[in-house]
Amino acid sequence: MTTAAELIKIASEPRINTLHAIKSAHLGISKEQSNISLYSGDRWAREATERLLPHANAMPNNSDFGAYWNSMWSGLESAWTGQKTPEQAVADVETELKSALSDAIIIR
Repeated sequence: MTTAAELIKIASEPRINTLHAIKSAHLGISKEQSNISLYSGDRWAREATERLLPHANAMPNNSDFGAYWNSMWSGLESAWTGQKTPEQAVADVETELKSALSDAIIIR
C-alpha cells in the first residue's frame, strides 16, 4: 500500500475522524462514528448524521480531480443511456484519463 493510502486509512479511522468532525463541525465519514460517544453526544452531529449521511459522499482534495470526475461521469452517462457498452465506456474513460493526466494517474 502506498504512503498516501496508508495516511488516508489512518486519518479515516473512526475515532480520529470523529475528533476532526466535532472540532470542525463536519459530518463523520462512516456510520461507525455514530457509535463513538464524542460524536453521538454532540446534538448537531447526531441529528445531521441521521438526516444527511445516507446521501453524502467524499471527494478527493486534488487539483486534478475535475478531469477524473468529468471523464468518469461521461463514461457512466454513456453506459447508462446505452450509447456505449460498459466495456466501451470504461475503455474510453481510461484513454481520456491517460491523455489528460498522463503520469498523475495509475490505472490497473
